[in-house]
Amino acid sequence: MPETNPNLEGVNNDLAEDIKASFNYLRSQGEVAVITDEQEINLMLAEFANSGINLFDGYTQFQNIFKLNNCYLLQIRRQKVYRGIKGEVIVLNEYDLSSIVYKQAPTDYGKLTIEPAEYHIPLIAKFLSHVFSSDDVFIPGHHLFNSKYRVRATDKAVADQLLTDPVLDAIGGDSNVHVLIVHDKILVLHDGVDKNTTSIITQVLNLLRI
Repeated sequence: MPETNPNLEGVNNDLAEDIKASFNYLRSQGEVAVITDEQEINLMLAEFANSGINLFDGYTQFQNIFKLNNCYLLQIRRQKVYRGIKGEVIVLNEYDLSSIVYKQAPTDYGKLTIEPAEYHIPLIAKFLSHVFSSDDVFIPGHHLFNSKYRVRATDKAVADQLLTDPVLDAIGGDSNVHVLIVHDKILVLHDGVDKNTTSIITQVLNLLRI
């Protein structure tokens, strides 16, 4: 029998309530599957790797993978680490949790990132740093968005096509949305695993109309 409830292992009561609220929000949008099949998960990771997308290091694991229609919501748990005075790696019994909504598109959109001008999320910083860099794209007429975010794209025409006013307004209304497009892989990221986070990233993905 497939799983019908989210995985709450290893999280405290507050985070468990946030995960359940996220799951229930998705269920309000349609039929949701909880993905636990290793073959399906490994296939997804292989597709990411083939596109040069690196989601994991040795301290990172999936908390949950939900599927809604043709989209996946990945809840990522990363153990906190830091380097000691002598350079040794010290692993804490604490975690950062992040959410990623992922969709595979039928068309190649090149490469595009939207990221906060300043961010402090180790997983997402590492994730985005493995992709590419190009000239910044400035979005005229969206001062709030431009004050918070940096856009990089390999094709400005594609950026102009995708970054409509509703998309820019939705992202500009938050301070911690990350968008990553690598050819036909579309990902929207945010720290946290609560209902509000899930609502924001799924809204941005839907507004992209990919």
